Amino acid sequence: TDCGIFTCDAQIGADATAVFNMLSGYSEPEKWFRLLVAPIWMKNSFLYMIERERKNAEAGKKAFIRAKMNSLCDPDIIEALYQASHAGVEIDLLIRGICCLKTGIPGVSETIHVRSIVGNFLEHSRIFWFCNDEEWRLGLEKRKNNPDYCEYIMEEIPVFKERPPKGTPLLGFPEISMNQSPWGGFGIAPQPNRYQKQWDDRKAELSGGYPYSEGIFEDLHKAMFAQFYSYDRPALETIRIYAAYHFGENVADQVVDLTKLLEMNHDLPRKAGWFLDTHPTVINWLLQNIKPLEGWPHVKNAYGLAKAIDAQLPDDVRASWRWRIILLRTVIDMEFAEHGGLPTAACDKAFAELIQIYHAQSSHAWVKPPVSKRYKP
Repeated sequence: TDCGIFTCDAQIGADATAVFNMLSGYSEPEKWFRLLVAPIWMKNSFLYMIERERKNAEAGKKAFIRAKMNSLCDPDIIEALYQASHAGVEIDLLIRGICCLKTGIPGVSETIHVRSIVGNFLEHSRIFWFCNDEEWRLGLEKRKNNPDYCEYIMEEIPVFKERPPKGTPLLGFPEISMNQSPWGGFGIAPQPNRYQKQWDDRKAELSGGYPYSEGIFEDLHKAMFAQFYSYDRPALETIRIYAAYHFGENVADQVVDLTKLLEMNHDLPRKAGWFLDTHPTVINWLLQNIKPLEGWPHVKNAYGLAKAIDAQLPDDVRASWRWRIILLRTVIDMEFAEHGGLPTAACDKAFAELIQIYHAQSSHAWVKPPVSKRYKP
């Protein structure tokens, strides 16, 4: 999943060891201490927790289930959710893919609400929250009695509509890979102003965080968020430090200016997916007769600045992947802008290099640069 935990908890460590022993075929544990391991043990635990919510609702206690998952197809889980809904449990589900549960059936699923994230937001995290007779209240009482205790929760997960009680610290967990599709397909996609605003809006509520991304094309963003959490360092200041360290002090300010331009070009129309399935003859005709996109002056400015920076770099830095994914982004954007949003042979060459940099030769089309079938590197 997309959720991680650093811990020295001995029971979690024992469970994790048992998981890998089981996967390697050496053994199967008699019991699990802390982890819910799919598919058998996790399903049984979920059925138990759903039933617990049902009984709490029937007893007049607060009861809800909020879950985020890839799909919902298991008939036993669906039946248990129907029974819980019939008892009055409020159930909110965020399901990315297939959902076999039907909402709105009178007396069966009237309290169940299902939403789906589609499009650019290909999220992987699975998160399940069971009320369990208001665990928030119990957690806060524990924290009052033990100042060292911290109950961390995830922030910015759409299914959590209610704010936590005052005083409960939050752990930021931003998804920073979902802002362009395919992920990293056009090189780096810096958005310092966007993320600075997010940080400024939320930092008073947060007590730490962990930036998650899908690949090395988000290396700059991960540095940016790490500096947010540790030092409240402004995004553009982090970019300058990053550029000075990796590319050289002499070009650091220029790289900061370049990232600003690239953010301005973030929404440049790119018809890459359509291009892959179009006949080469049609593409060639379009490329010969297309007009450049208007209203994107920063594309040319970014390309010119990137070439100027490139000329100042030592050979080893010029060939490094951190610089190449920036330079290739400006090349790709320039080609799109000059050809009406359509990728050209020059784009294909850049896409092929990005695929090599990402080691994404066998990756799904959603998560790798959209090199054309007509291009043979």
